[in-house]
Amino acid sequence: MNFKKQSYGGGRPVFVTPPHLVLGGFELDTVAQSLPVGTVIPAGTLAVCDESTHKVKLLKSARVTAISTEDAKIVNVEHDEFLSNLFAVGDLVHIIPAAGEDPLVEVTVAAVNEGTITLSAEIPDLEVSDVITQIKKVEDAAAFIATFNCVVIAQVKVVDGVNGVDVSKDAELYARRVLPVPSSLLTNDMLTAYPHIRYSNSL
Repeated sequence: MNFKKQSYGGGRPVFVTPPHLVLGGFELDTVAQSLPVGTVIPAGTLAVCDESTHKVKLLKSARVTAISTEDAKIVNVEHDEFLSNLFAVGDLVHIIPAAGEDPLVEVTVAAVNEGTITLSAEIPDLEVSDVITQIKKVEDAAAFIATFNCVVIAQVKVVDGVNGVDVSKDAELYARRVLPVPSSLLTNDMLTAYPHIRYSNSL
């Protein structure tokens, strides 16, 4: 896919400098990951791209803005014209995976209404400002769904069929303008596994 743009990230730039496009063409993996038609993938979303299959899976993440006092399973997350809520019904979710969670309390998304998600059960110790992520279960512990190695360059709206997506493995992003990245994935504001993905807190 050719990619030439004067601005990056739609109406609000998310990249400090123009990102370097990974050539070859990629598509969202809507089979391995639930991405309903109409879902809007924000620019700067952390992802994993497989250069052998040319498939891309996303880090589904959101910062908690409120928890219902009547039902702690009802959670509000950041959701606006720039930062869409990517969670879908059936996603296994938790706060930042950490050692010592034994056994894992399995929580799935039961319903989604824009910036509000209803969970199948309460997430233990969940607080406002925590980052909820999609996870996978490894024995009784939570783990991220992949080792992330790239970011989505421009906003993508999921359609029925093939969904092309441009990604970068070398980019610097404004951390406050993209979906949150759990601190456990970062070292000195760089993606631990792929330090050419960097985050700036300057804006």
